[in-house]
Amino acid sequence: MPSKGIVRQVFVSALWMSTALATITVALPAKAQEPAAPALNSENKAFNIPPQSLQNALTLFGQQAGIQVSVDAAALRGLSSAGVSGSLTPNAAIGRLLSGTGLNYHFSSPKTLLITKTGTQGENTSSDGSIVLQTITVQAQGGATTEGTNSYTARSMATALKLPMSIRETPQSVSVVTRQMIDDKDYLTLDQALADTPGITTKIGASSVRHEYWSRGLEIDNIQYDGVSNNVHYFARDSDGQDDMDMYDRVEVIKGAAGLTTGAGNPSGAINLIRKRPLEKEKTTITTRASSWGNGRAVIDYSRPLNEEKTVRARIVGAFGAGDSYKDYYSNRDGLFYGTIDADLTEDTTFNIGYSYQDQKIDGFDWGGLPARPDGSFYNFSPSTFLGHEWDYLNRRQNTLFLDLEHRFDNGWKLNIDGRAAWSRADMRGGYTWWIGDNLWFYPGRFPYENDVYSFDVNTSGPVELFGREHDFVFGVNASRTKLSVGVSNYDALIMDPTNWDPSADPEPDAIALTSGSEEKTDQLGAYASARFSLTDDLKLIAGGRISWWKWDQEMTTYKTGATTYSDYSANANFVPYVGLVYDVASDLTVYASYTGIFKPQNYYGRDGHLLDPIKGTNLEAGVKADFLDGQLSATAAVFRTKRDNVGQKIIGISYCNPLASSCYEGVDGVETKGIELEMRGAITDRWNMMAGYTYAVSKYTEGSLDGQRFNTTQAPEHVFKLYTSYSFPDEHWTIAGGVRAQSKIYSKTQTVDLKQGAFVVADVMAKYDLTEKTVIQFNVNNIFDKRYYTSIDPTVGLNNWMGAPREFRLNLKHTF
Repeated sequence: MPSKGIVRQVFVSALWMSTALATITVALPAKAQEPAAPALNSENKAFNIPPQSLQNALTLFGQQAGIQVSVDAAALRGLSSAGVSGSLTPNAAIGRLLSGTGLNYHFSSPKTLLITKTGTQGENTSSDGSIVLQTITVQAQGGATTEGTNSYTARSMATALKLPMSIRETPQSVSVVTRQMIDDKDYLTLDQALADTPGITTKIGASSVRHEYWSRGLEIDNIQYDGVSNNVHYFARDSDGQDDMDMYDRVEVIKGAAGLTTGAGNPSGAINLIRKRPLEKEKTTITTRASSWGNGRAVIDYSRPLNEEKTVRARIVGAFGAGDSYKDYYSNRDGLFYGTIDADLTEDTTFNIGYSYQDQKIDGFDWGGLPARPDGSFYNFSPSTFLGHEWDYLNRRQNTLFLDLEHRFDNGWKLNIDGRAAWSRADMRGGYTWWIGDNLWFYPGRFPYENDVYSFDVNTSGPVELFGREHDFVFGVNASRTKLSVGVSNYDALIMDPTNWDPSADPEPDAIALTSGSEEKTDQLGAYASARFSLTDDLKLIAGGRISWWKWDQEMTTYKTGATTYSDYSANANFVPYVGLVYDVASDLTVYASYTGIFKPQNYYGRDGHLLDPIKGTNLEAGVKADFLDGQLSATAAVFRTKRDNVGQKIIGISYCNPLASSCYEGVDGVETKGIELEMRGAITDRWNMMAGYTYAVSKYTEGSLDGQRFNTTQAPEHVFKLYTSYSFPDEHWTIAGGVRAQSKIYSKTQTVDLKQGAFVVADVMAKYDLTEKTVIQFNVNNIFDKRYYTSIDPTVGLNNWMGAPREFRLNLKHTF
């Protein structure tokens, strides 16, 4: 669909679905009076809730029982629970959890539990005398939903092992970007959200939309959507959508090796985007944004139950943005439509299906970034400098269909079936620069893309009684297929002077036929299993493994001659082990250690024009995790070490190993990364949220002729520090926030090149004012001191050097009804 039709597509789709929902609403019978609460399901369920704060215990109860819990947040402060374990009805389990707390409960429906404190002074009352509570809600959809929690931390996540565990129980370093953090920082896209995430470095590759995410000195190459893996191909980043944050509840990040459930990948981590789910009450939020860069955006987020029993619920999100940027000649128009429906097919079975559409049109598209001089010194460019043509462009769109089925068995086991299909299309025209001798050449071209990704994950998990103790198991299988097609049309190259370049000087060329093209397919299949063995009340052993099959093939064609080359590679039954130990020193203090294998096929070509063999190695991590203030504030300290063999290393001076590879590589052994990570996240008080993290990571060669030398110095800084904190004043109107991102130098030093970006600090601030309970105005200033720096540099010096964004003022207005 042409990009100029995106406004119509987004808002007509939103109008159509809103009309449909309204029609259903009118068709529903009017409620004459509150119905009596339905009888509670009397069947037993398996509960395993250890002693802890009552709020955390209720979170686990909602997760294990599949029940939504609503309770006044103030009523839980300072309360703890003795926990509950065994096969019980939800009614019996909640009775034990609340024993001695002075709280009462009742089920308003089989899936909704209300907890109240009777006889409390100062409670708000309505005109009819009933108690009105400001509640916090624990959703039945997993206990980890962050929307509406007003928190910078999450209670649980299952990204690492497919087992629902609290962050403290997970034997790896993890971070969660919550919905509150997304709103406070006004993140629009995934790259913005990860820029502030501890332990993550964001960079730009050979295109302004090829965002790279690095952790522990390595690139993260696996992005999941609701736990379904999506291996990110380097070229496909031009065609895939920009991961608009308006449709996500949170972003879960696990750092270190994550191959047990994701399959092949770097031992850097995995990113899991969790979509927003429909709410059990009607809610509409409208947000408008304006930026000092000359662009704006409008978003509507609407959710409601579709029947009186609230067993069918729907949610839609529509967004449209347009305008200019800080970059000269750049203009952008983008749109989003997201729709999803939850249906409780039975009391124990929930089905979710959804669809999203993203469309983006960029004029003045910057593909190659900025060059440096041959000796590595930088030109006196500004962040607005554009060294392309004004007729360069990128038009891309992505359609995504997803589904999820969860069935809860009576014995505490669950079956999850998740699937995702995404179809991406792009048409791009742009150019890049390259030094040949003393001349800087500019190579323009046109590149059409097609990228189709199909993936699914099926797993079952639950408790098993062994040797008088209860243990948790998960068994699963997942698979994916990626089909990528890239075409190339090369225009005439020219010599350019970057200090005297006019993007509007050259006329737009006529369309030319494709000169070459590539079609490649990647298949991955894996079976995994893991278990959490309860050796004692305080000591847990986590063990598992994955068997993977990986296959890749590529066909490249030169259309002028008709010459075709075919390459393929496969790896069969590769086993990756995982072992972890978690020991609870106290109810709020845990130490852990973990070990996992590494398996990573490479998209790097050797001198012979074929792909290098996969990287293999090991990943070790140990650390301590602590909860403070009844679990409202969490902290992690970790040390880690990875060692990899056959790592692709670029061969300087040799290029074009095949028609689509601009560089050649060779495999080297003994690449080792060591470091530490520190993170603290959560609420210091009811009004004060914070997030802080520090990472030290250094990668070196430990074998061969490069023994002792640094690895990836241009991509991975040794030191990264991030801090963000917000405070809400007692008048309940004003909230202020601020934060910094700091990193040490990145560099490339050879006999002829000394390329370096020194250490830098970037600061952001925010102020928010609640005009009413439902209307909020927010003002953000990004890069408040207008720091000028390069966020990415490239050792080839002739291209792919990208400057960070300058200062931006952003204002948004949000109304909820």
